[in-house]
Amino acid sequence: MKSSMHNRLLYPHIYKTKHMEMEMTKFVVSLFCILLLVFTSAQAQLVKNVAAGTGTLAAAVAADTVGGAANFPVGRVYHLTRGGIYKFNGNITTNGFKLTIVGDPPPATGNDPGPAFIIATSPGGSPDNLINAYGDLELRNVWVTSWAEGNAVQWQNISMNKLNSSLIIDSCIFDYSNGVSIILQGGHFNKYISKNTIYRNQVSTSQWWCGRPNYFNSSSVDSVWVENCTFVNEGFSFQEQDYGNQFFWWNHNTLLNTAKFAMLNEIWKSAYVGNSLFYNSHFTGERLKQDAPGQDPDGYLYGAVIDYDTLNFHGHSNDTLVTNPAQQQALELSRTVRVAYNANGRDQYITNFYAQYNTDKHAVLPTGEGTPGVDTALMAEPFVNVRTANMFKWHPNSAFSHNFDKANPGFTKAPTNQDSLAAFLHAQFYATAVNVDWGWDGGTGVTYVQHTYPWQANKTGFFYRTPEDLTYSNPTLKAGAVGGFPMGDLNWYPAQKAAWIAAGGSTADMTALNALPAGFTPLTGIEQKPEAVPAKYSLEANYPNPFNPSTTIKYALSAAGVVKLVVYDLLGREVRTLVNGNMPAGNQSVQWDGKNAHGSTVGSGVYFYKLTVGSFTATKKMTLLK
Repeated sequence: MKSSMHNRLLYPHIYKTKHMEMEMTKFVVSLFCILLLVFTSAQAQLVKNVAAGTGTLAAAVAADTVGGAANFPVGRVYHLTRGGIYKFNGNITTNGFKLTIVGDPPPATGNDPGPAFIIATSPGGSPDNLINAYGDLELRNVWVTSWAEGNAVQWQNISMNKLNSSLIIDSCIFDYSNGVSIILQGGHFNKYISKNTIYRNQVSTSQWWCGRPNYFNSSSVDSVWVENCTFVNEGFSFQEQDYGNQFFWWNHNTLLNTAKFAMLNEIWKSAYVGNSLFYNSHFTGERLKQDAPGQDPDGYLYGAVIDYDTLNFHGHSNDTLVTNPAQQQALELSRTVRVAYNANGRDQYITNFYAQYNTDKHAVLPTGEGTPGVDTALMAEPFVNVRTANMFKWHPNSAFSHNFDKANPGFTKAPTNQDSLAAFLHAQFYATAVNVDWGWDGGTGVTYVQHTYPWQANKTGFFYRTPEDLTYSNPTLKAGAVGGFPMGDLNWYPAQKAAWIAAGGSTADMTALNALPAGFTPLTGIEQKPEAVPAKYSLEANYPNPFNPSTTIKYALSAAGVVKLVVYDLLGREVRTLVNGNMPAGNQSVQWDGKNAHGSTVGSGVYFYKLTVGSFTATKKMTLLK
């Protein structure tokens, strides 16, 4: 203390300077805190908390546009409560302003009530959707469904309509679209970003090529970024038409059960498709007879999961028409397309269906490239066709490498809708019935609350976790992506995703893809073991039993044949036919959702289900409790 006073007396100017510096530091810190408080307060004022209920979100948007869209607060964020159900009783239409809707993220610990749930009370007007965006749109941490209250069906969820606008989707779930979840239509858009999002059960019962999570309708986009997303049970997975995007990034995505095209885009201008799983993509296969006149002018036998062609210089309303041959060649050679570290495969029962169909129709597989419109045999589409392989062989900036074929990931809990997929295929190719809803909601037991219709009074809650668990067992695929990480959506592997981010994430992946030498390396085949054919016909006890609201019935077929599985009531009256058609040999399963043939839920009680295959019959009973 004495020394300190001594020094202060000897060096008063130094202590004065230090004192002034300390006071100045305190002032700066205080000023920063005040500014931070003001900034935080201003930010908080831009966040509008919206209560769950009917029409509450639309009312909040309407209140912000009183006097016209020009009065909309720039930077407004509509905050939705986790676990809240937000019902739309009409469309929300924006006009020039950015609409941002953000739900609470999952809690770190404790009970999770699930993401904010957006649903319509009834189908909207024209177009039939939830949000008409004439401006930028951003959605985070919300669950959007096309099933409207009362079991009606929306045609689409979100329509992007303004030129040069952008769409950002992050950590969302899009469920049950009868037509399209997200449509960009009518022109040029700046960017489309979809990350950490699940698209499931995009299934149309009226048009088998519909049920599309993403549809770029006569539109081009400067930048498309789709990463760590999962697509389960889709008519299409990603349809871009033929206008081409300037930059396309498709990385670490999982696609399971796509009826038609996984990605319909042949003329990428700059594209990266990597580290992704494609399983049962285009499971409807292909017959050349399906091609419309002019659809396949080159006469190629197959489409493909990945389809790559030369640029289209015919132009459209948003592109400058290029007519000079030298300019066309320069543009073509300037493209970069990299497809690497992906895996493709399909279930054996789908291959069995193709074989059975060709046998029944006396169809012969063509040799070579076949004859369009003549050869009718049904066959699997390959991961790449002849044209695509040739593109990679000659194009100086394109590489196809480290891709696997005939790969079965061995998913931990894939959708158990093999029966409805088989019925769907049978209905389409044998023309025996109308289109089949082959979607799946299999979450039963203590972990999940099945919620296909969460607004029904007899449901205690709504199902907020997807019942799928798309982790998998295949060791090659689990280390097959860049850096030795698992292929597919890394959200199924949280620890590996964190390590992937720490190792550079997307930047490291792009560096690795760009480092690959140009050219085409044939796919590496990973033959899956064929499923053992059961020794005899059998019918198992349903599970769960008793059940509410659905149960699974499994049966075994020692040979292919016409199968009929019917539910009866105690009086022997037919309630519902679950299966009626030709099925391949193997272990099969079907779900009964407790509804009759007219779509009405039946009452509690004992029911019987009867399996008939040729001369074999078996009957068991089950109990529905409500």
